[in-house]
Amino acid sequence: MAQSINDGEIQTKEYAKDLLDEQAEKPFDSPDKVEHFFDIWGLASRNYDDAALDRLVNDNYEFVSPDGKSFGKEQMIGSVRGGHPDFTSFESSEWEVLTLAENVALKRSVIDVEGILGGRNISGKYRLSNLFIRDEKGWRLSNCQLTAVNDNKCQ
Repeated sequence: MAQSINDGEIQTKEYAKDLLDEQAEKPFDSPDKVEHFFDIWGLASRNYDDAALDRLVNDNYEFVSPDGKSFGKEQMIGSVRGGHPDFTSFESSEWEVLTLAENVALKRSVIDVEGILGGRNISGKYRLSNLFIRDEKGWRLSNCQLTAVNDNKCQ
């Protein structure tokens, strides 16, 4: 199953907006919403909605970039505020959501992106892993790791 921001799927965007509005009122309380997390995230980012971003991300959040750098919650929220990264293309494929325990879910996918973050070209293909943990505030992103995909396969 592939997801793309270029598909123009208004229904998905409307659903994400409804989920974002719901997020303002109560916890992100369904593992099904994990599938739409980045639609919700994108709306919150573009709207400079720091309160929504704060509710979506666990306080112990860690992002590990493709070059191995680690960023915490405040650094990450600051870097995405205002709709960043600026994607001209974002294609997600091979994604799956695995429930690992009652309060733990893992979303894995391959993303193919073209875009800019902080003036740097981030275009490429990446394996993306997101770990979600349910706490008193609902399902929240706890860890994100991007690994660049090398087209040269192991022999």
